Amino acid sequence: MRNILFGRRVRLAIRFGILLFALPLLLAASEAVAARRALDEWNLWTSGLLFAALLAQSVVLLLLANAVARRKKAEHALEKQLSFVRSLIEVIPNPVFYKDRKGRYLGCNEAFRKMKGRTDEEILGKTVYDMGPKELADEYRRTDDDVFASLEPLCYESYVLDRKGARRNVIFNKAPFFDENGRADGLVGVVTDITEHKRTEEELRGSEARLQAIVTHSPLLISEFDAEGRYLLVNPTGAAFFGLSKEDLLGKTFSELLPPEICALFMERIARIQEILQPVLVEDTIRTGEKVRHF
Repeated sequence: MRNILFGRRVRLAIRFGILLFALPLLLAASEAVAARRALDEWNLWTSGLLFAALLAQSVVLLLLANAVARRKKAEHALEKQLSFVRSLIEVIPNPVFYKDRKGRYLGCNEAFRKMKGRTDEEILGKTVYDMGPKELADEYRRTDDDVFASLEPLCYESYVLDRKGARRNVIFNKAPFFDENGRADGLVGVVTDITEHKRTEEELRGSEARLQAIVTHSPLLISEFDAEGRYLLVNPTGAAFFGLSKEDLLGKTFSELLPPEICALFMERIARIQEILQPVLVEDTIRTGEKVRHF
């Protein structure tokens, strides 16, 4: 009986010993499994984050590529527009220039370069004070300031000095141009040479003065009248013919000054001249008051 109990105790002791020995192994194995599971979850989480980052990077790169493409397209369109504007300015026969707010030349066309006798390198970035006498530069700057103050186009008559230093009468047309915020960023100007026109005007005024002197001092009756027989011009000799002053005669008609039969004859001749558009030489006799006059 004692042997049986002893055997049982030995077996229990062996089982308990095995359990004590296996328990740490089991715990270690459980921890290894849990660590492996956590590692797998971490790897899965890390892979997800990496995939999301790669996806976000791809989206960003795609958006950047799209933005770059749009910008290049816009730049191409802008360059095309600028090329058109430059070509348009170049073919304008009048000198054209444009400046910034500080009066520095940003560009010009061939006509302006020829007028100044300078190249682009000698013009761009310069101001009027670098290219002419101070008194003329002061006038140009003052009118530029007027444009920026009013923000309206300005047209005025002035003069320039050409490449030989000769004075040329011109008309300036200046107008502001604006930036994307609506602020005046500079101005553009067009120069029209009116030197020959001014010379022609002076010659015409001289011719008119000489003609007026001839008409005034001529001993011949000289007059001008319209289709209704109304006097528009008469010289002193003509006024004396009717015994009136020039002021009293101008605006009067034949019917107010001549007998009816003479008036009708004159109106008939006026109609004839308008029809054939050629000079007519006639000889007449009329009575003014008690005098008979032949002409």
